[in-house]
Amino acid sequence: MPQLQDAFISYGRVDSKDFAVALHQRLSDLGYSVWLDQTDIPFAVNYQTHIDRSIEKVHNLIFILSPHSVNSRYCTEELDQALRYNKRIIPLMHVGQISHDIWQQRHPQGTAADWAEYQAKGLHSASSNIHPSIAKLNRINCRDGLDDPDLYMAQLVQTLEDRKTFVHQHTAYLVQALTWEQNQRQSRYLLTGSSREAAEAWLKQAFEDDPPFCQPTDLHGEFITSSTKHADSRLTQVFLCYDEAGPDQLKPSPQISDAAPRLEPSARISSRVRYYLMRAGFTVWDWHQDLATGDRIQTAIAQGIEGADNVVFLLSAESARSPRCLDELTYALSLNKRVIPILTEDLDADRIPAVLHNVQLLNIRPDQRLALQADTRQLIATLQRDNAYLRIHKLLLVAALKWERQRRNPSVLLRGGELRQAQNWLKAAQTRPRYAPVEIQAQFVSESLTQPATQTLDVFLIADPADLDFTRRLNATLQLQSKSTWFDQSARVDTSDVSAMVDEALENAQNCLVVLSPHCLKNPRCLADLGYAQTLQKRIVAVSDGPMLRSNLPPALVDCPVVNFQDHDGDYSSNFGELYRILESDADHVDRHTRLLVRAIEWDNAGREPSLLLRGLALDQANDWLAQAAGKVPAPNQVQLQYLAASRQLPFRKVRLRYVGLVSAAVTLAVATLRLFGALQPLELAAYDALMRRRPSEPQDPRLLIVAMDEASGDWLREQVKQGRYSPGLGTIPDEALVEVLDTLLAAKPAAIGLDFYRDFAASPALAAQLRQNDTFFGICKATYADTGVNQPPELPSRQVGFNDFTLDANNFVRRHYLKHEADPPTCDTAEAFSLRLARHYLEAQDIPYTDPFDGGSIQDMAFGAVRVPQLWTNGILTSQTGGYTPLQRDAFNGYQTMVNYRTHAGDPSQFAPQITLQQVMTGQFDPALVTGRMVLIGYKDLTDRNADSFNTPLGELTGVEVHGQMISQLVSAALDRRKLLWWWPVWAETLWVGLWALMGGLLSRQIVRAWRLSLAAAAAVTLLVVVSYGTLTIAGGWLPLIPALVAGFGTAGLVEYFSRRVRNP
Repeated sequence: MPQLQDAFISYGRVDSKDFAVALHQRLSDLGYSVWLDQTDIPFAVNYQTHIDRSIEKVHNLIFILSPHSVNSRYCTEELDQALRYNKRIIPLMHVGQISHDIWQQRHPQGTAADWAEYQAKGLHSASSNIHPSIAKLNRINCRDGLDDPDLYMAQLVQTLEDRKTFVHQHTAYLVQALTWEQNQRQSRYLLTGSSREAAEAWLKQAFEDDPPFCQPTDLHGEFITSSTKHADSRLTQVFLCYDEAGPDQLKPSPQISDAAPRLEPSARISSRVRYYLMRAGFTVWDWHQDLATGDRIQTAIAQGIEGADNVVFLLSAESARSPRCLDELTYALSLNKRVIPILTEDLDADRIPAVLHNVQLLNIRPDQRLALQADTRQLIATLQRDNAYLRIHKLLLVAALKWERQRRNPSVLLRGGELRQAQNWLKAAQTRPRYAPVEIQAQFVSESLTQPATQTLDVFLIADPADLDFTRRLNATLQLQSKSTWFDQSARVDTSDVSAMVDEALENAQNCLVVLSPHCLKNPRCLADLGYAQTLQKRIVAVSDGPMLRSNLPPALVDCPVVNFQDHDGDYSSNFGELYRILESDADHVDRHTRLLVRAIEWDNAGREPSLLLRGLALDQANDWLAQAAGKVPAPNQVQLQYLAASRQLPFRKVRLRYVGLVSAAVTLAVATLRLFGALQPLELAAYDALMRRRPSEPQDPRLLIVAMDEASGDWLREQVKQGRYSPGLGTIPDEALVEVLDTLLAAKPAAIGLDFYRDFAASPALAAQLRQNDTFFGICKATYADTGVNQPPELPSRQVGFNDFTLDANNFVRRHYLKHEADPPTCDTAEAFSLRLARHYLEAQDIPYTDPFDGGSIQDMAFGAVRVPQLWTNGILTSQTGGYTPLQRDAFNGYQTMVNYRTHAGDPSQFAPQITLQQVMTGQFDPALVTGRMVLIGYKDLTDRNADSFNTPLGELTGVEVHGQMISQLVSAALDRRKLLWWWPVWAETLWVGLWALMGGLLSRQIVRAWRLSLAAAAAVTLLVVVSYGTLTIAGGWLPLIPALVAGFGTAGLVEYFSRRVRNP
């Protein structure tokens, strides 16, 4: 751009030369660049032409008022030139008028008559013949000897600085517009990129602010809007429809401003409207201006209508009857264009086209300035209304018609963000009563939607707006070769949505085509797009339509193929063929690179969402491509490599550890709740029984002897009764026989004898005396709490009687040892179980002290010496100690209960202690040593006898006397042999144990991905749990929660596996 100057000084030499020179010097000293003819006209040039060109390039014209300047033809021409360009005029009043003496000095031969004539012509005064445009301006007084030089300089500087930026832009755009005009309006002289955007903003500001000086000229408006139109692929906002007849065919001078009061005769209403719209920033299609040589008129006009947001119809008598205008109007309405009719002269209603009868008409009168008319302002407001909607309507229509005219070429179809925008617009537009979509638009969008979701672009074009002509040709040729392209031909505004749309198109493109030029290599947008393409590892191909040195290329283009369309003597077809071969080379590799990149970017943008990862066949194909991609162009980029790595890791992805902990805690809580309500109790007891049955055999208890009333003994005894040896008893052993048995046993000196059969009736005198005289006899009774009671033997004191009650589980199972409950006098006036009575008697004889749990009014542990007997009891939910039983059944744990630690010998629990039959005792066929010092239990084993009873136990079915024997054995063996009594944890400890196995199950499921390995790990974990539970029960006597731990472990493992599968297969 040529050097611009701040001011041009126009003056009359005779009156103001010295003042002008001094003013020039003072302004120069202040840093202003000022044009003055004394210093700025070179030698050997046409001074008038030079002056005219200089005025074009100055921001302000300082006009020094004096009689000589206002009457000078040259000064007037300078002033007219500045006014033509709407320059800011700054008038300085230097000499108001000259006196007769001064005139006489200048005209020594002049007479009084000459002076009178001089005055009559107003040549002596600066105000008589002043230019009308200056006469309206406020002046700065700079009169010698009258005005303060510092004051008027300050006023001048203030004026020069007022809206300085706006004024400088006015000059800059004018100079560029004149250059464009002088070069036959070639497109390469138009504004591009950010320069165009700045000019558009300036023009809009000027129209809205309506400044008092430096109004944009018609040339300003035409130049800037032509730049916009060129950048927008010659699409416009207004198609101007008017009749061609009459003087309107004469093209008005573009330098005439609508603000100027003078108009050329040819500047009829159509030209005025056109220039007015352009000065308002609207792009206008006018067939006089936009038809190029060689264009088919009808085709060009149709495309002008298609490419316009609005059709402004200038309604006059000529246009109302013009076939061309009516055809244009009909075609615009068929495309659902917004038609704005403007009445330019009075017309009868019957002369107005029928299609416009229901449309509001604007009335613009040609005899007034457009800027002052209300309908003109309404026109601008109408054009601004719905402009965004109508722009999309236009763009979609143009694309749809192009698609149809190219035989529905799929490369023209919409994709990505453009398609989404069109789809949303079409959905909203179908509800609008006016300017609705036409059928071809709906078909175009519908066809675009049928493209595969993975459809990619063939070429993304990067070009500077200065290279639009060549790039448009290249784009059209590629599309004719069925190459889908992205070429941003419109005036691009970098909003977030537009930037995202451009980035998406670049990501979907298989090739990036860069149109090299000095403008492109300096364009920030082009460089940004190129940098992003390089980041994506796109295949970049450079093309050029002019000279080019590789040394001047940016790093991203140094190694890429370059096609110069100046090669082959500039033959376009040959050079395009070379470009096409490059684009077609290694197409499969490039296509798979692009498709994988699109998926990788989608995954990355979605926060690396696992559901978007590859799996199965798609992953195998991607891995094969990567293996073959070594050394090829384009190479995989980091996002693709990370995407593939993540996809490979997908089957092995793990949920976060904290989720494992949360799931473990949740499952543990659920299992604890199930246990609390007894849902797992049957399974826990079944598992407990299974472990008990598999414990190893133990030696027989040497402190016990069971005298069994078996079936043979019963038969023998009945035979003796029949023979009269014994009198019949009350359904039990006859008293005489029992006396013999007791005498025989006493002779062998037993430690105690327990009678495990009811004797709730009076004994014979002999038996009664025997029972009362010996404190080693113990009998049984049954309390009335749960059932009908059975009285204790009347001959035995309460201290030698124990209750025979068992706490039974479902199916008549005896697992618990009922040791104490409240006495039930008089029926069963004892608080201790039969087994506890015998065990106490035996152990106290061994000096083993007994600790009663209920002594002193508070509950404590029952103990024999140092051996504590664990208690099943309920308290709080977490502190209860009930083993596998639910703590909510408080009544089930009345008294003092513990678990029975059954023992087995040679695999038979009934042989845990030596046994002899009652017949053997009565016939003397037994070893007395089996009795000596032992506790002897006498009871029924013949289950056919009504006195016999039997119970299910973890080890199998046992008779009542055997169960009592097991209970006695566990107490005595614990106290004397330190044989383990069964124990269990409180609920809180058991819950922690269950939680541990839940966590273990979760961790195993998280860490092990392969199904067969997980199955092996699960089997190993179950084995470990069973072994630990079994070993603890067998060795230490601990009853650990096996089933809850299994349920928790598998439950957590299952949930973690489920979540892991969700992570791996979202």
